This record gives sequence, structure tokens and C-alpha cells, in this order.
Amino acid sequence: MELFNNREIAILIWSAILLAWTLSKKDIRSSLVHVIRTAFVRPLVTIYGVMALYVLLIVYLIHALGLWDASQLKPTIIWTFSIALISAFRANKIIDDPDYFKRAVRDNINLVVILEFILGFYTFPLVAELILVPVTTILMAVKIFAERKEEHYQVEKMLDGLFVIFGLIVLAYAGHKLWIGFDVFATMQTLQDFYTPPLLSLLFLPFLFGLSVFMAYERVFVKLKRNSSDEATYRFSRRKAILGFLFRVRQLERWSNETFRKRLTSNEDVKESIAEFKEIVAYEANPK
Repeated sequence: MELFNNREIAILIWSAILLAWTLSKKDIRSSLVHVIRTAFVRPLVTIYGVMALYVLLIVYLIHALGLWDASQLKPTIIWTFSIALISAFRANKIIDDPDYFKRAVRDNINLVVILEFILGFYTFPLVAELILVPVTTILMAVKIFAERKEEHYQVEKMLDGLFVIFGLIVLAYAGHKLWIGFDVFATMQTLQDFYTPPLLSLLFLPFLFGLSVFMAYERVFVKLKRNSSDEATYRFSRRKAILGFLFRVRQLERWSNETFRKRLTSNEDVKESIAEFKEIVAYEANPK
């Protein structure tokens, strides 16, 4: 199987052109340097390192189970620098979405995943992909812009129609290629290419949960430090918060907000605050 398909080659070519144009602008270069420095501050570098170790661990695990080999290196690298990295950056919002993990599991095992894989497996000739990649990207950007204003409703509907037509063309092309060359598609290599990214995504969920809990505690500790009268009380409040709430981070953040109503001046204040909050939660769960 080829290392890169035509669509991936087209994306790489246009990305290289865009990067070259970007680097030719002095003001953009200076902004880019600032963005890179921001992306590699110590806390983020720590997260990158822990994430890399976790990915290596799950790859080792599925390799030991016979579900991964060296042929899956490319999709694994692409998954790491796209889905995994983006999900890690959004981990701080996971706690606010109670259905995140349920939806993540569902999104990785539904029929849409199969359809997307088939459509991605069969690509147009390179010249066509070089034209389609920038055109579809520009049209999608225009559609997003049109959705924001009611006066552009007709433009939005027209673009919706264009995307439907294009989708049908791609579906028909992929269906034709699948029909005349099913033996090329139905190989063990293709099966591995199909299940590797969803399997990695599912195994990555525990890391995202742990990262989201860690970030929640970091936010709470900042609040506690501002609301504690001294360092000793702050350290005690951190310890009691961890022992008192563990993974119940929604309750943790709600309690930390409640502490601003009463400043924590002693260890007794901390214990009393947590006890009172748990009484409220218990009553809300089973009101008289």
C-alpha cells in the first residue's frame, strides 16, 4: 500500500506552499515565533511528554495483543498530531460536558466511521485533488461566514447544495471503485488502517479524563490560594479537597466557588466548609 494517497499528497503540497508564503512575511514570522514560544511553555511541554508516554503505552499494549504492527506507524503518527493533540488541548472543557465520553465512544463505533474510511480510501487523481483541496476549503470557510448573518442565507443554502452534490459524486466514485476492485480493498492492511485510529481514540479516553481532572484541580487550587488566609491553610485545603472529592470535579468546582462566601482562615474552616457543602449535595440528591 502506498505511503500517502493523492489527497494527502495534495494537502502536503498546499501546506508547504502556505508555509513558504507565511515565512516570507516578516510580521507573520514574528507572530509565528510568539505562537511557537507560547505552545512550548513548561506546563504544556509536560503535558506533551506525558501524552507521548501514554500513546507509546497504548501502542505497546495493542502491539502485544497482535492488533498493531509497523505498517500502522503512519496512521498512528497522524492520529497523535491531530485527534490526540486537539483533544488534549480541549481537555479543560470536558468536565463541563457530562455526555462527552458517551458521545466519544459512540462517534468511534458508528457507521459514519466506516463510510468516512471508505471515502478516504478512494481518492481522485492527484491533479483533481490539488484543485479540490483548496476549493473545498475556501467554500467551507465561506459557508461558515455565511451562517453568521441572516442576509447571507441564500448563499448558505446554495453552498449546502454544492456540498451535497459533491458528496454524492465522491460517494458514487468510491462505490464504483469498491465494486470493480473489492479485492484491493478487502485486505488485512486495510482492516488495520480502518480500526487503528478509532481504537487509539477509545484507549486515549482515560488519559483525557485524567488530564481534565488534573486541570480542574489546578483551577480550584488557584481559587483556594486566593481565598486562604495563609500558606498552611492553603496546603490543608488542597489536601482535604483531593481526599474529599477525588474525581467528583463538578462538586469540587462548585465547592470552590462557595468558599468565596466565607474566607478560609483555619483548618477548621476548611473542614466545616466541605462538610456543609456535602450536606447540601446530599439533600439535593434526596430532598424531603
